[in-house]
Amino acid sequence: MPAGRLSHIGPLSRLLTAIVLAIRFATLTSLTASLLAAAMGGALAIAMRLPTRLLQRRLISLNLLLGLLVVLLPFTWHGPTDSELLGLGWSRQGLHAALLIILKANGIVLTFMALLTTIGPERLGAALQQLRLSPKLVLMFVLCLRYIEVIRMEYQRLRVSMRLRAFHPRLDCHTLHTYGNLIGMLLVRSHIRSERVLQAMRCRGFNGKFPTALTTPWSRIDSFVLTSACLLVIFISIVH
Repeated sequence: MPAGRLSHIGPLSRLLTAIVLAIRFATLTSLTASLLAAAMGGALAIAMRLPTRLLQRRLISLNLLLGLLVVLLPFTWHGPTDSELLGLGWSRQGLHAALLIILKANGIVLTFMALLTTIGPERLGAALQQLRLSPKLVLMFVLCLRYIEVIRMEYQRLRVSMRLRAFHPRLDCHTLHTYGNLIGMLLVRSHIRSERVLQAMRCRGFNGKFPTALTTPWSRIDSFVLTSACLLVIFISIVH
């Protein structure tokens, strides 16, 4: 399918496709199938033309965290050890499990990034409502997606103001007191911003649900995408 047409995939089909693929990826127990899952996630990210910097930033953060598993899990795996390294028991099963987790996590994250980060919080919320989820839960989820970046920018402004006042963190009570004030001010400003957002939403007739105009009707391309995802799941099951 041409990359240009992928942008016309409906939010609901993207969400269902991501869920189907993520569930199958999470249950894999073979390194070959997990590597294939990670490759599929990468292919989806390329097809959706995600920014390279965004992919690098997210994947570096993810793999730095998961890299600890490769270091620790082979030495802490419950079971027989295959050999010793630096006086510690080393298990191939632990290394196998760590690599499985890393490959599956990369496949799932790339899949969700490719299919969901390009549709916007509002359309994603409308798709979640089509799945008959709790409206309050959907509202909280979408507002978190929409305003977490606003809170981060507010945090950055507060940090800049601290640096302009010659603040340098140290291991002392003054530093702890300053960071406590930072967190408190961030909470206060977030509360004030939330009140203004709520008032603006009420002025626009918001009644706790997303407008039905954001709901995208199901199309042939949506059926094609979801069917392709199911076929991919079957193919991975065969390889597995």
